[in-house]
Amino acid sequence: MGLIDKTGKKVLSKLPDLKIISLARDVMPYISVEADGLTFFFKNTDHSILDNMVESHKIWASEDMDFILGYYDSISARPGTIVDIGANVGTSVIYFRNKLGADTEFYAVEPVTDNFNLLKANCAINGFSDINAFRYGISDAIGEANLEINPANMATCKIAGSDSDNLVFEKDESSYVGDTVPLITLDAFVSQNGINKDAPVLFWIDVEGHEPEVFKGAKETFKDTDSVVFCEFNPKLYKHNGSYDAFLDDIKSCFGKFLCYEQSEQGKYEFRNISELDKVAAENNDEQCNLLLIK
Repeated sequence: MGLIDKTGKKVLSKLPDLKIISLARDVMPYISVEADGLTFFFKNTDHSILDNMVESHKIWASEDMDFILGYYDSISARPGTIVDIGANVGTSVIYFRNKLGADTEFYAVEPVTDNFNLLKANCAINGFSDINAFRYGISDAIGEANLEINPANMATCKIAGSDSDNLVFEKDESSYVGDTVPLITLDAFVSQNGINKDAPVLFWIDVEGHEPEVFKGAKETFKDTDSVVFCEFNPKLYKHNGSYDAFLDDIKSCFGKFLCYEQSEQGKYEFRNISELDKVAAENNDEQCNLLLIK
């Protein structure tokens, strides 16, 4: 990695990658990074995922996604459709598209305008015009909501009120209330877009504390499809907001087995009965983890 001067000569190529990025942030509105043969643009204020990818030369959460793809390999199957809810700038859905090819249908849903515009740009830059991108907030009712924007980590932007006491944002990060987004339930989104309920569907959900609302508006879809869900699970936040018990009930009504990704080894898929989901909070000291849910 290096910077190019006006004559086309590469300069500063001996500087550490993050130092080059830091210099570029002062003069460029967007920063690009390459990883796993793919290119992504981020806002110049965005640090967390961009910095991680610059240092690791890997797509953000690629190990998590490989774990999911390994699960499908273990049952000799593949998802017919992937729905990425909280798609940010597209790192996940583009990684899946690159791995699985055009035989799988892809939907990416992102509420934040700046992220959504970069999502569409990154799909185009990587040649994946078949990824269907939508600007919505997936929730428990149709309507609209304000968004809370975190410029230093755009992946943690969220529907305002999802995290009333700053349990998702790091304490040294500031946020502000930004634009308004239309809300839709997942049940309505699936129906509206004619998503094939007969094909295996993977729902990749990363919505910064809004998981209970997503599930509340998705029970018909989860019950009627061969759904697999990979989502964040934050007991501390749900208990604080009073949504923990109802969320557990919604999960249990739709799925039969689960595993906690952080308790699993790569390539091993030891599922537990959904009745044991109550134990996960205590096992992880109420800290956030990721769940893989199957029928």
